[in-house]
Amino acid sequence: MNVLVIDIGGTHVKVLATSQDAHREFDSGPSLTPKRMVSSSTNNLIRRYRRLKEAK
Repeated sequence: MNVLVIDIGGTHVKVLATSQDAHREFDSGPSLTPKRMVSSSTNNLIRRYRRLKEAK
């Protein structure tokens, strides 16, 4: 089973997926919209996936 955890805090959004060793984070705050949160989370996961794939 694969799990994706997204922790939306007052100053940061943290993202951790099953195969990751460390979480990824980006700034949050009053200007964080749902669209920006999904876009930033997706971009962070895609970059990590590509790095893992290149390492193999």
